[in-house]
Amino acid sequence: RDSGGNFHSLADSSRGGFQEIYTNSNSAQATQGGAIRKFLKGGFDVGNAGNWNNVGNQMVSWNWVGNNGTTATNNDGSVASTVQANTTAGFSIIQATAPASGNFTIGHGLSSPPQFFWLKMTGTSGNWVTYHHKVSTVSGEYLLMDSNAAVATASNAWGSAIPSSSVIGLGAGSSVTGSQPFVIHAWHEVEAFSKFGIYTGNGSGATTPNFVYTGFAPSFVLIKQSSGGSVGTGDSDWMLFDNVTDFNRADYRNYLRPNLANAA
Repeated sequence: RDSGGNFHSLADSSRGGFQEIYTNSNSAQATQGGAIRKFLKGGFDVGNAGNWNNVGNQMVSWNWVGNNGTTATNNDGSVASTVQANTTAGFSIIQATAPASGNFTIGHGLSSPPQFFWLKMTGTSGNWVTYHHKVSTVSGEYLLMDSNAAVATASNAWGSAIPSSSVIGLGAGSSVTGSQPFVIHAWHEVEAFSKFGIYTGNGSGATTPNFVYTGFAPSFVLIKQSSGGSVGTGDSDWMLFDNVTDFNRADYRNYLRPNLANAA
């Protein structure tokens, strides 16, 4: 993410570094020569322009190790998927193409049900449909990563069932447009490494801070107000905190908003 107020750019070694998708936009995947040129064992090599390397701007990146760029075909679901999974870290990159219509499932390659994932169509425009295990049920509740909207519901968003230890359920014409390719980045909790939960705010005038237990000192925290008392109310931006964006600060007051291109 560029400090100059440019787009949030997401790349992965399954789709290839030059292929960007933007969490603050519903646009299709774009090819940018200034994006990641190589994924390396110790980091990554970026180009000389675009959102990745503008002169004088500060950059921040958040990185998860997949399967060293190696993908595999997964036939656990009703539709075949291409998966790059790191089961130790509970992280998977999943690519597939939706059928023309109806509910379907895709394999995710993890050892436990995903607890958080976002879905983005790559060949055409479409919102970042986001699943959270404390918010989403088989009724079809979801959040949008590229929007400040509260929880919404779409029939068959998750097909006929919430994610299992082998597959994710989706609905063509609901969470994804029929006959369109898409990518999912999925996670499940790993003790002392990652946590996906929910809490209730205690108000800006509270005399006691609201402590949220994770079991470890997090380096990356992503928060979204999901409701203001009922589904469909309480719109608010996503808030992303980390331990490097606030250079030399310990209270993490500055944050980024993945649904906007604004600076911190």
